[in-house]
Amino acid sequence: MHPFLQAQLAALHENDLRAEVEAGRARTRPASGPHAPADVVIRRSTSADGPALAALSALDSAPMPFGSALVAEVSGTPRAVLPLDGGRPFGDPFVRTDELVALLELRAAQIDRDQGRSRRTRRVLAWTLPATLRRLV
Repeated sequence: MHPFLQAQLAALHENDLRAEVEAGRARTRPASGPHAPADVVIRRSTSADGPALAALSALDSAPMPFGSALVAEVSGTPRAVLPLDGGRPFGDPFVRTDELVALLELRAAQIDRDQGRSRRTRRVLAWTLPATLRRLV
């Protein structure tokens, strides 16, 4: 084989190996940039959330929730809100929030289910307790 051709093939093979190593490093490195996964937290609103909820409701032209609500935070910033009193969900209109609203609705359904189960349990326990203990419950 000609020495020049052999050197060219070696250089191409070295470039391929370097590209494979870099691709492997990219797979093990945490993602960053606009398409990186973000930390999402679903939680109940607190009194400290008032200014953030007011800003979101004003941006989305939605009424401010006065009762309890669920908040979806992305990387520590509130992005979507679901009032638990039956109001419509709202969020930042400049960011896609449809997946966040779906998560909020799922969590609200779980809360409703758990509260219904605890009410049924109390009702069943009240009827199974002796009459003297029922007066104490």
